[in-house]
Amino acid sequence: MVKKIPLQKTKTSGSVLLDQLVTIDYNARNFKFVETIPSALLRHLLSVTAMIFQANEE
Repeated sequence: MVKKIPLQKTKTSGSVLLDQLVTIDYNARNFKFVETIPSALLRHLLSVTAMIFQANEE
């Protein structure tokens, strides 16, 4: 199951891929902070993530 959540009300375009929850070595990828996402989007992402983990426990 691929769960893509489109970014909305952000400068950044694209989607958050919630089926690829892995640890990322940000230092190795030379990351750069771009922006903070809206609180409503963060709450939605966290609720979907919780549902994914609960479904995998069953």
